[in-house]
Amino acid sequence: MASREDVASSSDWNKRIRDQLVDAFLACVQTFNSKDFIKRTWPIYLPQRQCPTSGGDFFSVLKSALLERLSGEPVVENWKGDWVKPSGLVSVPRFFWDDSGTPLTMTDGNSKNYLSPKYKRGEVECLRHIGVAEMDWTVFLRELRDLLTSLPEICNRKTDAWRSKLAAVLSALPAELKPQLDKLPVIRLRSGHLACATANDIFFPGTGGDWEVPGGLDLLVVHPDVVKDEAQYHLYRKLGVRNLNKADTTNLIIKKHSDRQTGRSLTISKADLVSQIRFLYDTRWRNRNLIHLWATTDQGDRALSHTLYIDHADGTTSPAMSFFANNRAMHKFLHPDYLAADTEDPKGWFSWLETNLRVSALPRLVTVTDSDERRLSFVMSADFAFIIDNSPWVDVLFLLCDHWRDVYGQWLLNTDRNKPQSSFDQLKARLSDLRVETTRGRNLRLRETSLPLPAMVSRSMDVPFLKIPDPQHDRWKYLRHLGVGISDDVIFYLHCLDSLIGTDATFEQFTEILEQIQARSHEDEDMVKSVRTCPPTYL
Repeated sequence: MASREDVASSSDWNKRIRDQLVDAFLACVQTFNSKDFIKRTWPIYLPQRQCPTSGGDFFSVLKSALLERLSGEPVVENWKGDWVKPSGLVSVPRFFWDDSGTPLTMTDGNSKNYLSPKYKRGEVECLRHIGVAEMDWTVFLRELRDLLTSLPEICNRKTDAWRSKLAAVLSALPAELKPQLDKLPVIRLRSGHLACATANDIFFPGTGGDWEVPGGLDLLVVHPDVVKDEAQYHLYRKLGVRNLNKADTTNLIIKKHSDRQTGRSLTISKADLVSQIRFLYDTRWRNRNLIHLWATTDQGDRALSHTLYIDHADGTTSPAMSFFANNRAMHKFLHPDYLAADTEDPKGWFSWLETNLRVSALPRLVTVTDSDERRLSFVMSADFAFIIDNSPWVDVLFLLCDHWRDVYGQWLLNTDRNKPQSSFDQLKARLSDLRVETTRGRNLRLRETSLPLPAMVSRSMDVPFLKIPDPQHDRWKYLRHLGVGISDDVIFYLHCLDSLIGTDATFEQFTEILEQIQARSHEDEDMVKSVRTCPPTYL
């Protein structure tokens, strides 16, 4: 039997009354919710949820049943103003709001899951007993991840103020959660896309204002507005974004071109390739390590630049253009967009292209088959062989002699005794066998002729003189290395000796010429040795 200060817990009547209180409380809540001035005040009357293992009095069952019932009823107002079940709702502390009073992670789709901001702080604390959760860092990062990955178009429409506030909030993230932040695409790029800090090579845009980043690179540059906002700039710095400079950009270009498959990819546009090369030129980059660079041909293909020709040099038509005018598909040329990339100093631009892209204004004489200096080997290029087969022999000699000193001579005269001689000899032999015309209309090998210089012609011997314009011009002196007699030298007298074969020349004539050869034998000992192995007709 209970006292006046206690409740008879064993009374069935008391139990029925107690159990009916749950419905009564719910009815009161619904009545409260229908009145604007009191509809959010009832949570302060909620009992606290007790630990399941703790004991309780007669009303403990009521408290548990009440909280359980309310957690499943639509008695709490969400952000949209609808009455919903409290379980699953999240209250958002003001720390996670933007400056307009809206949760940073809220969208039209998830606003139904956020608790109305009209509840006071004390009321929100009481609502936790019926299932309303509070947003913490873990929940915030999860909601932010869903927003960034599932609804990027919404993120792109966010205001600068929203981005600034988000950056300020994320900058306060505890250090132990930093790895989670690194995986979130919170970095806004100039392309409009979002990137994670784990992506490679993310940079702030150049701040000098005198240069632009070329396209086509595996390079991520943040939106230029970011550097104008202190909060975003500070966050991006924490995430590892670095200031972009010309050295970084140059290294990225070289890295891109070092991949031989990359250049063939159609994803790199012609405009991007041109802009990359123009950037290297503007920064006065020098290709000291002979790096292979990709370029676009005039046919729209991709090719390594050192295999291409250039149409113009020093403002004039290049020799390559002249020789290959009717065969441009076979002999690839640099796309004309490269030539138009600098109109202020075309001469300097062409010179830089030749030096650093190694495009050539001249037909290439050789193809290197082994570039090791200790066993350097090369053969005549297919391009030069084409010229020999399809161009007048006089034009071939003009080409060789006019550019002997600056280009071609290095492949015909071995000045380094450590380099094998065989490739040099084979190339010289091929050129020496070029079929030419003499002043008397004979068709001979180049090495069988001499220049028709006055002092030599006056000797009135039947020597085959090369039918060539302006024979006294200094350019023709290089023909000596291809077996042409260019003066009163040993080669000339060897040709004189050849001219006597099969004639009625006297013994005295043969003797005179042999004496001249012997007197000049020091000029070309290898060629003179050939006399010792000559047919008996010499004698």
